[in-house]
Amino acid sequence: MKKESKIGWIGTGIMGTAMASNLLKNGFSVNAYNRTTEKTKELESKGAKVLLSPSALRDASDIIFLMLTNDKACESVFTEKEGLLDGYIGEGKVIVNCSTISPAISVKLGNLAKENGFQYLDGPVSGSAGAAREGSLLFLVGGDKDIFERITPILDAMGKKNYYLGAVSQGNKAKLAINYLVAIDYLAIGETIHFAESMNVHPDDMMDIINNSGVGNVTSRIKTDPIVTGDYSNIAFALDNMLKDLKLAKDAGNNVPLSNTVLDTYLDASKAGYGNKDVMEVLTYLRKDYKPS
Repeated sequence: MKKESKIGWIGTGIMGTAMASNLLKNGFSVNAYNRTTEKTKELESKGAKVLLSPSALRDASDIIFLMLTNDKACESVFTEKEGLLDGYIGEGKVIVNCSTISPAISVKLGNLAKENGFQYLDGPVSGSAGAAREGSLLFLVGGDKDIFERITPILDAMGKKNYYLGAVSQGNKAKLAINYLVAIDYLAIGETIHFAESMNVHPDDMMDIINNSGVGNVTSRIKTDPIVTGDYSNIAFALDNMLKDLKLAKDAGNNVPLSNTVLDTYLDASKAGYGNKDVMEVLTYLRKDYKPS
């Protein structure tokens, strides 16, 4: 699709705003909608046109991206009054759902879209808010390959690599798998620091050792400053969002040896009050609230 194509963007949280900002920066025309209109202000200041319903955005756009929190939010945007399906008479508009949702709901939405004259791709992303701002996300895409190839120039404005994985929902399946590894990574770093502290090894030293060893990675480097300073105020990914993804993975059949332990730990951390905090505060939970059995 050419830059003359009008892009609609539904969901202007941290990730959505960063991704749509890169579209604007790369010369695309962007229409924006968010249930809380206040969250569209940043995009509006950068040149996006704000519309007041999903149906209005649909009518003004050729290709529509969703970046929403969960299954319920995605279904609602499709089926509610003035939603994407409400009153639509047309054919060929493309919906790309970047939300991390269950594979089953992805298939359901794909079928709804097709029945109502849309083309549908699931295109969740792998990468942090920083990667979204930098335009270095990975797109994990399922759906019609021809449509995927048509929208590749748009994805390229927001990411560094696009993976075509097959039928609708395959992108969501890959996203649940990679986020399972990410969840383990955060927890493993937290447990390592907690264990090191119990032996009087300072977090500053331990993080430096990790980052200069073979197990150092992007996650450990990004989280070094918060771990050392204790300042988690810049919430890149909320713990409850990780918990949601782990629950989706379990529902999708993830039952490997570590899966229940990882899920239970994040669940306990959420119950202890860390759900709306940065996911790396699983370390704070281990320090203050974890009770060994």
